[in-house]
Amino acid sequence: MRRTVVVGMILFLAASTMISCAARTAKIDHYLTYTNKGTRSEARHGHLVVNGKEIPWCFDRVAAAGRSFSFRVRTNLWGDDGYFPDASPWSERTARTDIAPSELTRGYYVGDERLSGTPSSWIFVEWSGKGAKRSAFVDPLMIERLIQDFKIPVRSGVARMRIRLTD
Repeated sequence: MRRTVVVGMILFLAASTMISCAARTAKIDHYLTYTNKGTRSEARHGHLVVNGKEIPWCFDRVAAAGRSFSFRVRTNLWGDDGYFPDASPWSERTARTDIAPSELTRGYYVGDERLSGTPSSWIFVEWSGKGAKRSAFVDPLMIERLIQDFKIPVRSGVARMRIRLTD
């Protein structure tokens, strides 16, 4: 009887560990929406969902789980805008420095190298701001905090598309 209980507990702990590890990895879903579908003005809009959280249209690059997506801006009524997969793979750089407890609590840190101890559910984001490229690793659930702290402009509605004005 005791052996059955011990074996049951070991199996339970092993299953719990596998489930919790799986929940910690970043899961990326890329989907498309369309405007004017089937016409000459058809436009495709790329969207990203990471761990169930929609990523706002404000980053030049988003990378996680070995995949990388770049943001595109349309200059015509047709074409692609939003996040689309990169043709070349993105290679993540790692650092020997440990992540600070305050960075874990905040949900992000600025930098282009994954610090030791960074949760695997965190994603890499890159944006342009104040004349310079910036990048960070961020928990998708805390992405709004990063956007607010750095005042990253979110593209939405008509601002998504830049139409070339001709004289």
